[in-house]
Amino acid sequence: MLGGKVVVITGASRGLGRALALAFAHERVHLVINSRSEDSLGPVAGEAEGAGAEVLAVPADVSVGAEVKRLVD
Repeated sequence: MLGGKVVVITGASRGLGRALALAFAHERVHLVINSRSEDSLGPVAGEAEGAGAEVLAVPADVSVGAEVKRLVD
């Protein structure tokens, strides 16, 4: 039902954000995941791709306006 949609998850490296990212990955969405640390996104991106999602991992601090703009762009 969600296949092909774009889903953006912030805080995706752990906790609820990670759980949501992986749940959406099973729906075969185009997934944009974010956290402040690029290193912490790699494992989640790998799991999500393994579950069938197309993944774009974007490290950014969402408390900084310019980084949010880069994330959305």
